[in-house]
Amino acid sequence: MNMVERATPDPEFEALLRHIQESRGLDFRGYKRTSLRRRITLRMEAVNAENFAAYRAHLEAQPSEYEELLNTVLINVTSFFRRRSLGGDARQGDSANPRQRRGRSRDPHLERRLRER
Repeated sequence: MNMVERATPDPEFEALLRHIQESRGLDFRGYKRTSLRRRITLRMEAVNAENFAAYRAHLEAQPSEYEELLNTVLINVTSFFRRRSLGGDARQGDSANPRQRRGRSRDPHLERRLRER
């Protein structure tokens, strides 16, 4: 008998992830399901979506929500590196990356994918 029981996948949650991957090319397969579900649920609560199907409909109606979703799901690494104790302060616009200081996107490929859809 296996001592570790695995939760059965939620079909609505998996359908939402497939939709996000198919429509935006974002692949969350490497993410832990519990963390991913928790972060997506935070966005659902912010837009008053009652379930995953309603959130999918919201994403289709409001494409700008994809950026909010990404900001919630993805770890903000730059804020980690801009801690005051290390000499940087995001509130002052400090950045170790000169491209960011010039106003360029941190990930031009991601920005292009978001604009294309």
